[in-house]
Amino acid sequence: MMKLVLMGFLLSCVSAADASELIFKQEMDVPYGQNWYAGHADSLGQNSFHIYVRGEGKLGDFYGILYLDCNQAEFSRWDAVGGNIEKADVPNEAIAGIRFSFC
Repeated sequence: MMKLVLMGFLLSCVSAADASELIFKQEMDVPYGQNWYAGHADSLGQNSFHIYVRGEGKLGDFYGILYLDCNQAEFSRWDAVGGNIEKADVPNEAIAGIRFSFC
């Protein structure tokens, strides 16, 4: 049941995925790489957002919804994740790029 709820929420963010921007290109052995994209999913209040995050490339696929707290980074969290890459494997540079783009 939880997977159905997660999939429904992620599908509702398709427009965010369409409007996503490249926030970090993770270089690997030539010619490989991993691209990280982010798009605004919705606003939750002053300086807090849901951000749709997508990764694709050599490491595999990742998609998730990041609750982004621009005032207090320690309160940011992953609300939903999927794909074959773990949320812990999202590079710090990608998170920094998200904060730079959306805060």
